Amino acid sequence: MIEQAAFFGHALRPLGRRSGGLAKIIVLSVLLVASLNATAATFTVTNGNYAGPGSLRQAVFDANINPSKDTIVIDSSVTTIKPIVLKAGAGGWDPIQIFESVDIIGPGGPPFNRVTVDDMQSYFSRNGRDLPGWTRCDAPGSLPIVGSDIVFEVGQQGQDNSAIEVLFQGFRVTRTGGLV
Repeated sequence: MIEQAAFFGHALRPLGRRSGGLAKIIVLSVLLVASLNATAATFTVTNGNYAGPGSLRQAVFDANINPSKDTIVIDSSVTTIKPIVLKAGAGGWDPIQIFESVDIIGPGGPPFNRVTVDDMQSYFSRNGRDLPGWTRCDAPGSLPIVGSDIVFEVGQQGQDNSAIEVLFQGFRVTRTGGLV
């Protein structure tokens, strides 16, 4: 049994009966806090749908509600993801919103094995010109033209979002106004 101890040159008092209860409370508090820390989760994207089970949007939603940095893995069977559509009602675009740190990993491998994020943005032509691989929508000269904006929105407006880290790996982005 230790009768006398020192901490950085200062003598420590022996622990009495009362301090045993305090020590137990401290240990239990530390264990409780440790158990509350969520563990990182992995979510798998199994289809290229706009939303719903197995979609990228659902995986990001699931990662947002888990407080630790998660990983979203896109299954190698998914070749194209179409993440953006017009919002119903009020109009506008509906980017995938990321509020927590996350790694979003495509199938990997050489460039030929990457998933394509294609928001199917149409281009508008006032002169009937075609762009290969794009959908043309002829528009009269007076019609305002608005692109589809961005695929992902990271953080919340008016908040400090500096702690949110997002890694995108294994993507090819086509026909969009911007990725993030």
